[in-house]
Amino acid sequence: MKNILFIQSSPRGVQSTSYRAGQSVIDETKARYPDAKVVVRELSKTQLPHVGEAFVGGLATPPKQQTMEQARALALAVP
Repeated sequence: MKNILFIQSSPRGVQSTSYRAGQSVIDETKARYPDAKVVVRELSKTQLPHVGEAFVGGLATPPKQQTMEQARALALAVP
């Protein structure tokens, strides 16, 4: 299964050219991979934290061995 993270940062939302271009790529990818999971992050509405040590460490740690801080840091990026 494919995971798609779509990051939108224009305050214009769906009126933004970049949003429409990104949505087109997602639509084409989902047509090719119908089971693909799409996670949308709208930075104009909710800011994401900077990548830090907990995030990077969590990427290299199996889920059952992650600290609570690592799990929280990854929860926003890893569906």
